[in-house]
Amino acid sequence: MIELLAEFFSFNDAYLNYTIFGLIFLSIAAALIGCFTYVRRESLISDAASHAMLPGIVIAFLFSQQKSIVFILPGAIISSSLALYAIDYLTYHTKLKKDGAIAVVLSLFFGIGIFLFSLADRVTPATSIAGLDSFLFGNAAAMLPEDFYIITLTALFILLVVILLKTNWIAISFDPLYCQSIGMPYKRLTFLLKLALILAIVVGIQAVGVILIAALIISPAAIAHFIKPRMSFMLITSSIIGAFAGIGGAFISFVSPKMPTGPWIVLIPIFIASFAFLLAVPNGYFYRLWTANKRQFQVVKDHVLKAFYAYHEKEFITNVSRVQLVKQTGDESWMIKLAIWSLKSQSFIEKSGTDCYQLTEKGKTLSKSIVRRHRLWETYLVQCLRIKHDHVHDDAEYMEHLIDDQIENKLIQLLNRPSHDPHGSLIPY
Repeated sequence: MIELLAEFFSFNDAYLNYTIFGLIFLSIAAALIGCFTYVRRESLISDAASHAMLPGIVIAFLFSQQKSIVFILPGAIISSSLALYAIDYLTYHTKLKKDGAIAVVLSLFFGIGIFLFSLADRVTPATSIAGLDSFLFGNAAAMLPEDFYIITLTALFILLVVILLKTNWIAISFDPLYCQSIGMPYKRLTFLLKLALILAIVVGIQAVGVILIAALIISPAAIAHFIKPRMSFMLITSSIIGAFAGIGGAFISFVSPKMPTGPWIVLIPIFIASFAFLLAVPNGYFYRLWTANKRQFQVVKDHVLKAFYAYHEKEFITNVSRVQLVKQTGDESWMIKLAIWSLKSQSFIEKSGTDCYQLTEKGKTLSKSIVRRHRLWETYLVQCLRIKHDHVHDDAEYMEHLIDDQIENKLIQLLNRPSHDPHGSLIPY
């Protein structure tokens, strides 16, 4: 494997270099445009535009009898542009919603493309049409020098346009009505964005195919947005993910020539997405699970401190056993054991006998604070919201863990520093 890596990154094979760098430039360009498409909630537009290119590809081939991207490019652009215009027309001039218009146009154009493809298979020699299906499924290994130059120039053009129009595109993506109200050229900016999307799709269809190119455009942007939903972060991260996918797809095909490059370029971001969904901070599954458990554990610790206060308030008991804490709180025994260990390590409680504990001065202050916030919230619900006193405990049980010092002071001021809660219990200060 090390030898294969060394050979792959030696860049001695000119045609392999065309494939590697062509895929890198293509993936970066697609990821950049994908960010704006994703935040505009037009992910399906890229899918429709890619599928709608098939009729243009076949018609361009029938007229030119050439499978080079130079001859295919104009037909693909025209076909995709017509599809996007049809989507906009159906959306604004009929009762169809945008998702319905996308479905109609995608199905229509792709169906026509498949029909023309089968027709071309009959009316042209088999040797002439051979390889045209690479535009359907992708064949990055067949990338020629002229394809590389077209992809590179297109990617550089897209990068330049993104740099120049980034601020404007962000504005029309998040608040189009405001942009129109201040006189921004909304239609022209939208046209340029869709033109860049079409160009990214057109140059990518030979490598990935019309079926999978939409995934290459949207997947890196979706992953970057999941990790951190900031536009500058998305543009950089999606470009890195796209470049890594391009290199990874080329390497897998290099190691195993029978492996198709296009599907692997799409699958690699999916693998990255799996790790991101599990490990990303703060939206990853494990981080959210850890945060939820940490919050729940803090609630149990608060319950233990309240239990100490309740025993001291009602029965004047200062030394409380673990069994008594379980009985008072209603929480699981193992959770109480962990809570006791944590509170002891934080010097909120201390051991006072065999399996018995008592509050420290620090613990007494905190337990009073929790009880005070609970009873202040009950008082607020009864006095200000006119809720019956026997219906406020559960809500206060939840809010006592969320109220901070500022809200507590506001409640004290609003309620004129009440001395007792609605149940007659003393509010400790």
